[in-house]
Amino acid sequence: MSATNLERSAALRRDAAEMLRATGIDALLQQHGQVAYLGSYALDLMAWPDVDVNVVLPGGQSIRRFMELCTSIAQIPTVTRVHFQNFLGERPQGFAPGLYGGVRLRRELHWKMDLWSLDRSEAEAKQREVERIRGQLDGESRAAIVDAKFALLTPEGRTPIGSGHRIYEAVLSKGLRDLEEIRQYLRDEGVEGV
Repeated sequence: MSATNLERSAALRRDAAEMLRATGIDALLQQHGQVAYLGSYALDLMAWPDVDVNVVLPGGQSIRRFMELCTSIAQIPTVTRVHFQNFLGERPQGFAPGLYGGVRLRRELHWKMDLWSLDRSEAEAKQREVERIRGQLDGESRAAIVDAKFALLTPEGRTPIGSGHRIYEAVLSKGLRDLEEIRQYLRDEGVEGV
């Protein structure tokens, strides 16, 4: 089962890279600032069409520059929605101060892209976290994470909200491999829908 899910995950990662290239999104991001891909795309642990990316804008946070980037992305023919949120002031607990663009686009798959603009120090911290996780991955843990993600896909075809990082913790920090133990860990951590 693991090899099949790992193959599915790798194919999804290739599709994501092609989507970013073919739509011109990656080029637009690179034109607007320093780009760092995060999450399952960066770690090659994808189970659904979702890409997380951060762009550090030159000169620091700027709603105007971020909106220019979002406007450029919105003009791509396959983009169906760009949703903006300002988290520079009031924000949910655990969120870094920044700007958010929730992008939806349609190609062969319905893609979701979480576009963030964080300041340089926050962006570097996120990148260090990706590198820390990458350094802990081996064949067994990679398979366990991908298997858990595919097993937990919701009827909407996505992993439960907030489950990704908790799955990494369950497998990499807690050493869990059994799906029911991973599910219980997620429940204990407040992840719903598992």
